[in-house]
Amino acid sequence: QDAGEEQIREMFELIRRQTAMLRAAIVFTDQLHGDVLRVVTGHADATVTQILSNNEHRARFAALDRDALLQAYRLRVFRNKLVTHPPGELLGSSTSTVLDETARQLQPMRWGEEIPDETIEQIHSLAREAEHDVLGVADELSGAGNVWNLLQLLFDSVAPLEGSGERSSLRMRVDSLVGKLGGVKSPTMAEVIDAMVAFLAALAELVESEHAA
Repeated sequence: QDAGEEQIREMFELIRRQTAMLRAAIVFTDQLHGDVLRVVTGHADATVTQILSNNEHRARFAALDRDALLQAYRLRVFRNKLVTHPPGELLGSSTSTVLDETARQLQPMRWGEEIPDETIEQIHSLAREAEHDVLGVADELSGAGNVWNLLQLLFDSVAPLEGSGERSSLRMRVDSLVGKLGGVKSPTMAEVIDAMVAFLAALAELVESEHAA
């Protein structure tokens, strides 16, 4: 029995450490993105979300690889809304899910609280807007229409910019709901590293192209 209890303690300690490492990686990577953006833009408060809120910067960074921008943006939103500044109702409610022995995700969420019908309808309405652009949304809507699955699909895939280069109203509404509800899963550690490498490479390519012009 003592050996079994020790194994359980070791398992929970491993989970705690893996979760702490993933949280730290998310915060560090977002901070690194911000540090590099401050050098590139010359602005002291540059972050992935702030450059897209500024008309001058948005026009410039709209040329970035769209997938790299989305992954960095998603990381920033998750870090800002659910890791470092979560709503009070989510404090102490962070959990983590295991994909396999090496992959873990954070999933801050409320416990034992039903989603209001009005909020469910909001999520379904956002999903209907995105169903032709986001893979999997139409299938989910035609099936069970699970609100958490829909919110995850929207969080993972809705681009922060429209094709015109303007801010996406749909993306901002998705982010607002995520900040209130939680429930979406973070990238895994491998995905965090991939996002960091892709975004920094995209920034380097942008700066190189500007110097060559």
